[in-house]
Amino acid sequence: MTEKSSQHMGLEMSTPRISNKVYHVITGNNNRYAALDNIEGTSWAHKFALVTGNLMPQFSVDFSPCSPTIHNMIDLTHEDFLEPPCEIVSPNDEVTLLGVRVTLTGLMSRSDLNGKIGRCGRWFPSGNGRYEVYIPIYEGGPLTISVKPSNLNIAPRLKTLESGEIQRLLSSSQLPKRFPSVCFSVLFGHDTTKAKGSLVNQIANPPENPHEKVQNNHMMDTYHGPVSREVQPIIRAMAIPAPESISKTTITCIISQVEVKASAQAGNRKRQKLYADLVKRQKDRKTPRIKEFENSLTRIADSTVMNKCGKWLKLKVQIDGSIPAITRELLVDPDITMQS
Repeated sequence: MTEKSSQHMGLEMSTPRISNKVYHVITGNNNRYAALDNIEGTSWAHKFALVTGNLMPQFSVDFSPCSPTIHNMIDLTHEDFLEPPCEIVSPNDEVTLLGVRVTLTGLMSRSDLNGKIGRCGRWFPSGNGRYEVYIPIYEGGPLTISVKPSNLNIAPRLKTLESGEIQRLLSSSQLPKRFPSVCFSVLFGHDTTKAKGSLVNQIANPPENPHEKVQNNHMMDTYHGPVSREVQPIIRAMAIPAPESISKTTITCIISQVEVKASAQAGNRKRQKLYADLVKRQKDRKTPRIKEFENSLTRIADSTVMNKCGKWLKLKVQIDGSIPAITRELLVDPDITMQS
């Protein structure tokens, strides 16, 4: 904070220090949060919120590729900071390329998009074969186009702030750059409390002959958080058409397992298949790793734990799926066991 802005707010000047702490300041009246022009008060937070122009304090912001809150700023994922899974864009390779950042090149009808970077989506084999590519706001979008593999190159991985690339993306537009909130709604054709399996499985693979059919079993949930690169294009493909002003902040996905109008059948079947295929890919990829971890726990005898750890169990947990890895030490009561 500059001396000038401090004096404007009636605060004493202090020496800035680097800190890892993050403070979120919300101003409001005594009854509820309110717009600034409705706030009355003389608190420092209120004065700080009203500072504008050259009086505004200047901040230097840095973040980790694995920041748990990076999704609040931009639709990047930690995978975008890793080496790409392949070096070239091959035809009909959706399994590898789904969600990978690609650079557009050699376009004739949309030469203005050459050099822009988008996220690769589904493969469409009709004609010469094309990939669906989503262009984000900070690259000249939002828009979705179909592109031949020959007009796509694998984009280099993103680096940290030293390269200046992230600052460019964040400052390219005042429009929201984060992945929209997802409003997910399902109309079940059966009683979910009596069916086997989780809700995820019941949505992906609804029972063909439910014991009891229902018409008004509705589930709705809204999610705003990190979305992996593979899932992002699938959610966008499942979106219900909406005005641009809404689609920038919220994506609505509706799956109906009950009878729908003829005009809506094709779209509903497409969303159901997209969701089912996504769930299957996730399960096929993650189930072996999870089973191996669970089996490794069951192979540890209770006597081994007691001999090595004594009365209290001290666990050193490392989440190595993130970069850098996250390490935590946990003290666990001996009456609690992960085996059960």
